[in-house]
Amino acid sequence: MDVASRIPFEVLAFLFTGKTKVGFSYCILGLLRFWRLRRVKQFFTRLEKDIRFSYFLIRCTTLLSIMQVTLFLIHCVGCLYYFMADYYLHQGRTWIGSVMPNFSDANVWTRYITATY
Repeated sequence: MDVASRIPFEVLAFLFTGKTKVGFSYCILGLLRFWRLRRVKQFFTRLEKDIRFSYFLIRCTTLLSIMQVTLFLIHCVGCLYYFMADYYLHQGRTWIGSVMPNFSDANVWTRYITATY
């Protein structure tokens, strides 16, 4: 899995097809990079046990890293919810259509905050 998570699938797809945007399957293969987060967790666990480093600073760094991953996941889910609502046939019947009747006319930031919330 570690080797598969390091393969640059986008570059290989560009070399074989000549297109920069290839398809959904290469996006799914790119998600293998999240496998490396497991190794980061193991790294921080080893550092917390090492007496040469401050436990407090390592713990704060770990919590900041977890917070960044959480914010990234919130961003991705908000974008996914908006994408599903935007491409639904009856936009007035979606969750964002019930809150904002003409949401496609709204500001980008307003739509993003509403979708994330």
